[in-house]
Amino acid sequence: MFWGLLLVLGILLLIYGFARKRLSPVYANDKSKIKVLEIRHLMPKKSLCLVEVSGREYLLGLGSDNITLLSGSKTTGDTKHSDKGDETHAL
Repeated sequence: MFWGLLLVLGILLLIYGFARKRLSPVYANDKSKIKVLEIRHLMPKKSLCLVEVSGREYLLGLGSDNITLLSGSKTTGDTKHSDKGDETHAL
């Protein structure tokens, strides 16, 4: 009885791990032009999101009712940002 319960729990954990990996927006399709590279939750209903669109990276500030472009770069390998650091753009 005890071993059967452990077996069922193990199977459920495996299914949960595979589903979480497949359904997460961070693991995007390689052919997709829009990829969510990373999401960092700062506070409830406030997050930072790093997104790649057609080879360009954008840092977005996400709130409960708005999305703000914090910075963007020309290419994914480029460390220079094309936008000024103190300037924000509302989308």
